[in-house]
Amino acid sequence: MSAVAVNKNYLVASGLDDNHYVFVFDIEKGTLLASEKGGREVILGLAWVGDTSFVSIGPKHFKSW
Repeated sequence: MSAVAVNKNYLVASGLDDNHYVFVFDIEKGTLLASEKGGREVILGLAWVGDTSFVSIGPKHFKSW
């Protein structure tokens, strides 16, 4: 994992693979809710914006999810 962020219900994490996949987990149920390619740029940080939206950031990257 290159970055992780947690809110009261969910955990979001990014991978170190070539596509920097982003994963969203339901903390209470312990289940994977979604996964999506994050892009070719390294993700260095994740932050929740509200209860269901988050942003990812990196050297050449800022994306709202």
